[in-house]
Amino acid sequence: MSKKSVKKPDYAKLDANRAAKKKNKKKKTMAVVFSAIAACVFIIVAIVAVNVISSSKTAELTSSVWVPQGAKNASGDEVEMSEVYNTNYSAYQGSMSFSDDGTFKLWLSPGDPDDGTHNGKYTLPDSDKITLSFDDGTNTTATVKQKNDSISAVVLKYNDYEITFVKQ
Repeated sequence: MSKKSVKKPDYAKLDANRAAKKKNKKKKTMAVVFSAIAACVFIIVAIVAVNVISSSKTAELTSSVWVPQGAKNASGDEVEMSEVYNTNYSAYQGSMSFSDDGTFKLWLSPGDPDDGTHNGKYTLPDSDKITLSFDDGTNTTATVKQKNDSISAVVLKYNDYEITFVKQ
């Protein structure tokens, strides 16, 4: 019978390997936690930035009444305002106004503003877009034109036209 030699395990090496694995696992866990915290901070900053942009744009919109400056048809050609509204445009001025409470008024017919005023609610989903929801259930969008980080015009989609409103 021959005796087989059995090598005893090197406990010092085993302990060192366990310690190294534990240290690497701790580093990976810390990296994941740090990444998660950084992502949360980024999301919070983005939300705050959107709210700041939105509130400053709302303040610009509500600071004055907007009046029609011009219009384009569906082909993009400039047209007379009388084509958009009606032939009595000379007796008509028209206006659009926004309130801090998220409502708007749009006057689009000749004569007394009470005759052709459309009301509704608006939101600013982006810094360059306004979503308009009229009280009658109609929805449309308006594009916010900017110059030097200020709103210079609001372009409203109205039937087959785009009407450009500027500050009065």
